[in-house]
Amino acid sequence: MIREGNLQECRYNVNQQNLVFCTHITTNEEFRNQINEALFPYGNITWIIEVLELRDCDLLDLTINKLRFLSQLQEIIIWNSNIRTLSSGNPDETINNNGMYIRPKKTVINLHIMKLQRTDFVK
Repeated sequence: MIREGNLQECRYNVNQQNLVFCTHITTNEEFRNQINEALFPYGNITWIIEVLELRDCDLLDLTINKLRFLSQLQEIIIWNSNIRTLSSGNPDETINNNGMYIRPKKTVINLHIMKLQRTDFVK
């Protein structure tokens, strides 16, 4: 899909089997649609995706719950993106300062979120 002159897409490379790369995504619904479209030619392989890499995305809210269809997701890498709010999507769950995804009285899932910008590479 193209919005405001930018191609919104997610890509999957069989050489990096556990990673999906998405660019110019602006809604949680677009994440799901674009990821499913990228993975479709390979069958139902959402269960092998551990890393979601985002570049040049502009989101009001990135809701982790909306990515639960990626059942093995462990890491989100964010490059040059504007994400105003990061939320679990469940009022009983929070993400603490260590990036630990906490569900009271339930299993704890470790989700690592890393935000990188171009200035991180300037010496």
